[in-house]
Amino acid sequence: MKGYFRKRGDTWSFTIDIGMDDLTGKRKQKTKTGFKTKKEAQKAAAAMIIELEKGIYFDDKNLTILDVFTKMKPIRKSHLKKTSFEKENSIIKLHILSRFGQRRLKDIKPFMIETYYSELQDKGLSTGTISNIHNCFRAIFKCAVEWEIVHTNILSKVKKPRDTQVKMNTWTVEECNRFLDYLQKKKNKKYYIFFLLAIYTGMRRGELLGLTWKDINFENKKILITKALTKTDNGLAVDSPKTKSSNRSINISAFVVKEIQKYHLDQKKLFLRFGLKITEDSFVFSGATPRSPLHLDAPHHFLKINYKQAGVPRIRIHDLRHTHATLMLEAGEHPKIVQDRLGHSSIQMTLDKYSHVTENMQQKAAENFENIINSTHKIQ
Repeated sequence: MKGYFRKRGDTWSFTIDIGMDDLTGKRKQKTKTGFKTKKEAQKAAAAMIIELEKGIYFDDKNLTILDVFTKMKPIRKSHLKKTSFEKENSIIKLHILSRFGQRRLKDIKPFMIETYYSELQDKGLSTGTISNIHNCFRAIFKCAVEWEIVHTNILSKVKKPRDTQVKMNTWTVEECNRFLDYLQKKKNKKYYIFFLLAIYTGMRRGELLGLTWKDINFENKKILITKALTKTDNGLAVDSPKTKSSNRSINISAFVVKEIQKYHLDQKKLFLRFGLKITEDSFVFSGATPRSPLHLDAPHHFLKINYKQAGVPRIRIHDLRHTHATLMLEAGEHPKIVQDRLGHSSIQMTLDKYSHVTENMQQKAAENFENIINSTHKIQ
């Protein structure tokens, strides 16, 4: 593999063959310029030749989104949680490669991506999904900048659709009690405890299904959250919680402790009939055996089948988390306590998410203040 060197003005350049064009059958060449000395040009040419011989050279001018995605996968896999990596891969394949996979990075402009976002929004995709697509685009271009394929991350100039406040569907106190009473009458102990904890703690579905008996401290009335059940390409897996702040402990009432203890005893008796023992590492909400978890979709299907019979509005499992937060705030609980129980990264996140609740509390606060003043001073 030969290199040709040339000096123009004060700088040197080199040209080397990089193979044959599959479409035209003609020889392809690569030229690089801007070297101060011939020695520098020779060194750069030698490095490129080695890359070509090893099959790791790529022509950055023609590099496509698909090329960068392929090269970044092993790096992202080592940096991300397994579930996050699989989610990112899925979004890129479904929403980015289908439209931009064969486009060269250097040809992509901000308006192209903004136009695509508008199209997705018109098709009914939520702002949350589009935001996830946006983050994946950012990751691709971040790698491209770091590898000096492009100079800037154009995603900083892309405007994604404005986030819209999703209406939260929650149950009232009466509806929560109605559903729990229904489960008790149905004598479905496993789902009674699942929905009891969902309502009384605000835990995420995966956090509830990832609980093992050693995570419940009956004496101190606490539940320790250090893991969550997740869905991966290879099935269910127990992973660390969603975020760093999701690692937390939640206090539970004496009533909840008593109900869980009764359920614990029932589970021991149930599995003992089959010669199986409940241990500290057994799942609280187990499947066929104490060491196998209930499937992630099972509570959703159960709620879908039973909400009408229970006489309550249909909501998602995740809405029980919103129910917990809403009822606590409406009861006058400090947002900091709600933040800690939900595992939000900041109190601002809690306030932003439940701003509709705090706005409704403003009127009550004004009336309470008036009552305080009136109790000590008769207004004429």
